[in-house]
Amino acid sequence: MSIVCYCFVVEKSRVIAAIQEGCNTPDALRNKLGVTGNCGSCLPDIEDLLEFYGKYPDDQQVGSAGEKP
Repeated sequence: MSIVCYCFVVEKSRVIAAIQEGCNTPDALRNKLGVTGNCGSCLPDIEDLLEFYGKYPDDQQVGSAGEKP
């Protein structure tokens, strides 16, 4: 289990699923999952996931460093 948002205990897999379902901004993810809605420390990770999975929704590509975010 990989937690992205500790304030609301949101797992990375839930964020990825929400992105693939059409949430394409931090605000949309905040409204759906609560992420970034408290302390905001997860915002960089959320932005990275949006950048990666928004461009490659099939979850098959790798990032520029050779690994998934």
